[in-house]
Amino acid sequence: MDSIKDRLQVFFQEQGISASEFADKIGVQRSSMSHILSERNKPSVDFIQKMIYAYPHMDIAWLLVGSKSGKYEKKIEQTTLFPKDVSFVKPYESLPHISLSEKTSLETTEKKIERIVIFYDDKSFMEYIPEV
Repeated sequence: MDSIKDRLQVFFQEQGISASEFADKIGVQRSSMSHILSERNKPSVDFIQKMIYAYPHMDIAWLLVGSKSGKYEKKIEQTTLFPKDVSFVKPYESLPHISLSEKTSLETTEKKIERIVIFYDDKSFMEYIPEV
């Protein structure tokens, strides 16, 4: 198998679905699927992300570059951005509070806060950059 088109067609056959059903399930236009299958376009990152969400068992590495076995994996290990056993920061409730006098002494140092990053338990984050 030489192309993504060929591997997608194998996946469709193994799943017993058509290209139209696949497009509907991952939430892309059927014309986008047609362009990929005709090799007019290559799948975008957005397209691949939608495939991963709809078919988490699909081996994306196999789809994109092929594999020695020539088949997709039935199940892949779920990975996350951060391992569950690693704690980078304590929850805000357990952070020490700074009194006004401590704050004043901190402000007199030459160090300035460049940015603050807050990580949430759903693996999203928010970045705060103070105005200068």
